[in-house]
Amino acid sequence: MKLKESSWKNRPKKARDILIVLVVFAVALISFLSLIANVDLSGTTMKYEERYIELSDNWTYTTREGANIVTSLPVWVDLKANEVAVVSHVIPEMDSPYYTFVTRNYHQKMTAYIDGEKIYEFPLSSQGLTDSILTDDWTSIRIPKAAAGSVFSLEFHAGSVGYNGYVNAPFFGEDNAIFAHLRNEYKMPYALGIALIAIGFLLILVSTIYTRNFSERRHFLLGVVFISLGLWFANRSRMPIFLVGSNMKFFMAFSVLNLVPLLITLYIGERFKHHNQLVVNCMTLTTIILDLTLFGIAATGKVPIHALVPYAYIGILVSLLYAIYLMWYYALGSGKKFLNRVQLNSARLELISALVLVLGSLLGILWDAISTNNWSSSHREWSGVGSIQILSVVIFAFFHFIILVYNSYYSALESEATQKLLHDSQLQLMMGQIQPHFMFNTLSSIRTLIKVDPDVAYDMVYNFSNYLRANVDNLTNLEGISFASEVQHIQSYVEIEKVRFGDRLNVEYDIQESDFLVPPLAIQPLVENAIKHGVCKRPEGGTVWLRSYREGNNFIVEVEDNGVGIPKDRLDAVLGNSEEGYFGDFGIGGRRMDLTGNGSEEHQSTGMKNIIMRLKEMSHAELKIESEVGKGTLMRVVIPPQL
Repeated sequence: MKLKESSWKNRPKKARDILIVLVVFAVALISFLSLIANVDLSGTTMKYEERYIELSDNWTYTTREGANIVTSLPVWVDLKANEVAVVSHVIPEMDSPYYTFVTRNYHQKMTAYIDGEKIYEFPLSSQGLTDSILTDDWTSIRIPKAAAGSVFSLEFHAGSVGYNGYVNAPFFGEDNAIFAHLRNEYKMPYALGIALIAIGFLLILVSTIYTRNFSERRHFLLGVVFISLGLWFANRSRMPIFLVGSNMKFFMAFSVLNLVPLLITLYIGERFKHHNQLVVNCMTLTTIILDLTLFGIAATGKVPIHALVPYAYIGILVSLLYAIYLMWYYALGSGKKFLNRVQLNSARLELISALVLVLGSLLGILWDAISTNNWSSSHREWSGVGSIQILSVVIFAFFHFIILVYNSYYSALESEATQKLLHDSQLQLMMGQIQPHFMFNTLSSIRTLIKVDPDVAYDMVYNFSNYLRANVDNLTNLEGISFASEVQHIQSYVEIEKVRFGDRLNVEYDIQESDFLVPPLAIQPLVENAIKHGVCKRPEGGTVWLRSYREGNNFIVEVEDNGVGIPKDRLDAVLGNSEEGYFGDFGIGGRRMDLTGNGSEEHQSTGMKNIIMRLKEMSHAELKIESEVGKGTLMRVVIPPQL
């Protein structure tokens, strides 16, 4: 069967839908990012730059020795446990109805004074917060207008574990103008974080709708990874958002980040489930221990949460490096021999996206170090994330969405091809079962019996009509029929054959289970083969047994005979190449074949392949055949639980 792929209209509807989803999402994502990049989020008609200033010069920094140094902010401070850094500045006078200091504290306790009088404290004593959940967020401190000319002081408390980091330059003026400026300043990294969340949700949605077998949870897990990273990046983008308390917001962001190494490891287990599961299981256990350890340390309050972020990054890095190794193994290494063309193309695209991620992250760290003149890892704020790193992860996520759509597209093509193949095979199998000589023989027997034994002729007409009706009714049924109906079909066929073969044919039934579905015309041909090519090729005939029972969660159907058996070479040809010629390179296409199973030995073998294919595609069932020449054959169908 050859599919035509040259015309858009000839492509299956589901495949076209997947391409439309990709195009629409790509356009929407690009439009969203372009809009964010070009829209002024100030929400004001006035020039908000005229309503605030950035106070970076002429600050007085008081050292631990008590010396006062005039400096510019930002400044790096190195404090031991419970020490305090103090910076002060004369409050300027502005033409504004009110004054506000807006600053970003970096995981420090902070107190503000005007001429020595405390006007602000973070966190409030009533909050009962420990050092471990101090966030880095924007703080707004309202200043009385009459305070112009007074000395404004900020104390940064190191806490119980000390502090080695950053004292930021505050903004002074109207807070709505300042936050409007900050929203425009950090809108792009925030938008990239939101875009990553959107890609994660869409990845889960598309994988749920379009993948043929959602028992493969890798796309779902990867979608959750992207959502988790998107939440972390949106929180780290420095976008002023006050819908959730700053400490809770940071704790939630750290929590989802801490789960990412485990999610990546679970993804590896699903994505490469046939490769060295011992290593994957060890990594999974290690990441679980890492997660529990970090959460446990954070819960003690003895180590600030932001100091634990690098360890979460290490877990992500180790998991990602192992994933990249496996991607390389299947894309370029010896593992590529196990993949078809679609799988190989997906593996290579996946490897490229992972390398883009690693390279982008390294470039982002380098750029941050150059732009801030901060080359010391001891001074680096590892809980901060730059736009380049976020962009590289978004590109990585978008690549994976393309991979999912690519795989889903060809899966849809394969599904459409399989449905047509199933329909064609069912039609040909039915036509083979009601082949002219079978009909002529049956009608001739009925004609003879009408004169010899009308009662038997009456029963034979009834069985023959039931047999034909079942074949015709099942012609377009690709959903499955109850096994009880299939047994009735088999019984009608057997009664017809008993008239032909007489005492040479004996059929015994042991039906313990019948409340399950089987593909139409899948079990009856097995009984037919057992009769025609098994027991009735022996001069004395023989017995065919039809059994059904439950084994664990599976349903078992057995067709056994004590006939002539199947030679080993023919049996190997059926079982060893049961999929050859159906799906080819891409899971679609392949040579057209006679699927009736009648006539020559080659046709009989092909008919059995047809049954094997239909059992697998429609019921995920497996056919096992054991045979010994001269003793008989056992055909065993294992049908998994059905939803």
